[in-house]
Order: sequence, then structure tokens, then C-alpha cells
Amino acid sequence: MHTRTNAGPKATVARKTLWLVSGAAMNSGRMLETRSLAKWKDLVILLVQRDLRVRYRGSFLGYVWSMMNPLLYMAILSFVFSHLMRVKIENYAAFILSGTLTWNLFHQSLMIGVNSILGNGALLRKVQVPAALFPAVSVCSVLVNFVLALGPYVLIALATGVQLTPWILALPLVIVPYLIFIYGLALFVGTMNISFRDVGHTLEPLLTMLFYASPIVYPVEMLPESYRKLLWLNPMTPFLTEMRSLLFYGRAPSAQGMTLIFALAFAAFVLGVLVYRKNRDGFVYNL
Repeated sequence: MHTRTNAGPKATVARKTLWLVSGAAMNSGRMLETRSLAKWKDLVILLVQRDLRVRYRGSFLGYVWSMMNPLLYMAILSFVFSHLMRVKIENYAAFILSGTLTWNLFHQSLMIGVNSILGNGALLRKVQVPAALFPAVSVCSVLVNFVLALGPYVLIALATGVQLTPWILALPLVIVPYLIFIYGLALFVGTMNISFRDVGHTLEPLLTMLFYASPIVYPVEMLPESYRKLLWLNPMTPFLTEMRSLLFYGRAPSAQGMTLIFALAFAAFVLGVLVYRKNRDGFVYNL
């Protein structure tokens, strides 16, 4: 006679995750011979699907929240800055939404990525999987939310009179280096958080300060000339500016802006990889 025990939903998710990762690793013998993330793309896709299912499990609206959250945020910011602070920008709702969509991709990826390696410590101790995969999974799962939220943005932009142009189709030119930039930082904070757990606690207030120091609810041109130079020291400024050029203003990306974007993406990626390679051998002692 066999008895069945109910280990609970968390245990079920853990068992399924372990089966998923171990199965992918056993069926990918050649992939274990390389450290290239490209060789693990199938596993990344499976883990992204797992994260999305877990994130929206038990939610009545499910994936609709990926579109609702930026819209609610847009409504609050639009009311505060256009009605209470009297910011005079035409089509201000779409202006804010174009900025918050770009920011949320960065913010959510880092907030999930900072605990991505630490949170999968049980898997890393049991299965031979590169730890650098998990920050990539965090970024890719948030990217899905970003893509879903583009639909409501287009509808709001059209409803508020924004003239969308074919340049919106050039979004991948900015998004690809932006994702590389975000992944590099997610890998960096995810690695540092293993040895220094305070990183996870300090990241949220740092990102909150960075939000208001970035041209999200205001354009760069609104600031005095002296402050504009300081604003361009913020690495988020080129990404926000070029994304808004495509989404809101319908303009082609600038050569200077694209140069900065690719330089920042390269620098962040190198930083993340170097810190990860220096510390990965000590993961087993801290996970």
C-alpha cells in the first residue's frame, strides 16, 4: 500500500525545477563543455517559462498585471506632475509611460536579478549549471512583461495624439544593447549579493534615488544647462533618451546616443563577467 503526502506548492515547484534543470543538463552533455550562455539558451527559455508561471500563479488577472502595473504607475505620476506640479508637456501620459516602461525593464530585472543566484543555491549545489544563467533568466522574464506592455502603450499613444512613426520598428537597435547593459549589472549585483547580503537590501533605495535622477517624468531639456551635464553622467539617461525618441517623438536614434549606449552596454557586461569569474569558485561556500 502506497501513501501520498502533500508537500505543498513550494515543494512541488522545487521538485519540478530540479527535474527541469537536471534533465536539461543530462541531455546537454556538449553544453557542459563550454561556459557560453548561448549554449544554454534552451534551458534559459525553460526557466523563464517557469518563473512566469510561478510569478502569476494564483492571480486572477495573471499576465494582465504585466500591462496593468505600468498603466497604474503612469496614471499616478501623470496626475501628480501634470495637475499638482503643473508640468506642461503635450501628451504627458504617453511621455511618462514611455519612460516608465524603459525604467521598469531595468528596475525589475535588477530587483529580481540581485537574488537570482542566491535563490537558486539549492539547484547549483545539485546540478552542474552555470550560475550566470540565472541573472539572464531574470532579465528575459522581465523582457516578456515589457513586450506585453508595449501594446497598451501604442493604444494610449494613439489615443492621446502621439504621432507614431516607422522608427518605432527600430526598437531592437536600442533594446538589445540595453538588455546587455542590464544583464551585466544584474550579474554584478547577483554575484556581489552572495558574499555581501547587504547588496540586496540597499539596491531598492539606490534605485529609487536613481529614478528621480533620471529623465523619466521630465525631459532633459527642462533642466538648466549646468544640470543637464550632470544628468548625462547618469548611465540611464542615454537609454531613456533614445527609447523615448523612438517611442514618443518618432525620431531616429542619434549617433552620439547610440555610441554611448553601446559603450555602456560593453562596460556593464565586462564588469559583470569579470566580477562573476573572480567570485564564482567561492559560491559553494556561501550559497
